[in-house]
Amino acid sequence: MPSSDGAELRADVRRLGDLLGETIARQEGQSLLDLVEQVRQAVREDSPAGANLLAKVNVDDSIRLVRAFNAYFHLANVAEQVHRARTLAQERGSGESWLQRASHRIADQKISRDELARAVASLSVRPVFTAHPTEAARRSILSKLATIAVLLDAKNAPENNRRLAEAIELLWQTDELRLERPEPIDEAMNALYYLDDLSRSTVSQVLEDFAFELNKFGITLDATARPLSFGSWIGGDRDGNPHVTAEVTKNLALTDNVAFPWFAAAGYTRGIVSSIKARKKLTQEDRDVLYKGRINPIATFSDVGTVIWGNKTLQIKESALDRINVRRLLLQARKLISAVSVRLLFEQNDDKVRQDFLNAVNPILDGIRRDRGLYDFRVTVSSDTADLDRNQMTGKIYIKPTKSLEFIDITFYITPTGASFENI
Repeated sequence: MPSSDGAELRADVRRLGDLLGETIARQEGQSLLDLVEQVRQAVREDSPAGANLLAKVNVDDSIRLVRAFNAYFHLANVAEQVHRARTLAQERGSGESWLQRASHRIADQKISRDELARAVASLSVRPVFTAHPTEAARRSILSKLATIAVLLDAKNAPENNRRLAEAIELLWQTDELRLERPEPIDEAMNALYYLDDLSRSTVSQVLEDFAFELNKFGITLDATARPLSFGSWIGGDRDGNPHVTAEVTKNLALTDNVAFPWFAAAGYTRGIVSSIKARKKLTQEDRDVLYKGRINPIATFSDVGTVIWGNKTLQIKESALDRINVRRLLLQARKLISAVSVRLLFEQNDDKVRQDFLNAVNPILDGIRRDRGLYDFRVTVSSDTADLDRNQMTGKIYIKPTKSLEFIDITFYITPTGASFENI
């Protein structure tokens, strides 16, 4: 990294550290901040002196001291990640990203289009997630660190500094420790947090850049191609962890399958219930009667056991919203869109902020569409003068939710032996 970038990184780490110091002094008192500084200097300059100082600290102050250093290291990591992202963005803008460099090398080697096309057809990059339960951070901590990263990457304006200070104060007030021992399921949920974050923009941007570079060689990336996918060892690596049992692995696999809430939590793939057997085995007629009454029945099959066999809500009026997966789709979409929309509040209510809204919302919905949650969508934003006078912006989001398949209607037709199927 160039020295100027190093100086900028150090300045940001110092900025976050100063704001954390102000938070500690405000929340815990100047004495704790003084102790943090004494320990920092003693450990850097004289390890034995630092050890002697720490030996005199009581239990309560020790806990707060550990929290202070832990928060600082969190913030330093955030600053480093933000600067790494900036460096990658600058390289991409100047034509020096790793994909662009690879494209230049391929051109220099004069590799034929056919040879490159064959290589692309078999290309499969698969990063694999693994973790340890002690590394499964709480979502509340992860979300606050993400907010700090966004604010740090924004313009260094006075109001932005205030928001950063507020975010750091919230981070300090959030307990990092779980009330219960982390389980493999916590590892899985932690991985899903990162996968969700990657799917919003990073993965689509990488694939778009990849397709763009291929177009330079006259190669079009097939719409069904999967050059990039993700794997996971979480909950499945039998490395001596007594908590990773066959049942845990099964449950985690099921969690992965229902990671997208717009898939119905029913049927063979996502509706399997962990039970020995149902108290009463329902007939097809029983299930049909219950389903018409908006009660999701269970079914029992010899190969998989008990399965949830319905996807209805209690809504009486027939519409897309009388299905659970569509309801969950709307909840997820609203959550994601609200998270990006709130960042636009108190900006200038002009054409730029409306375009910023569209630029933030469209990729979210496009990602849901790619992951089979929507057939199609459209987003509009009003620039009505009445809205401007009320200090508001009115957006309309039109969506066509993907419906779940609940009925298969098959009809057999017996035809004469000599009949032709050409005109069917």
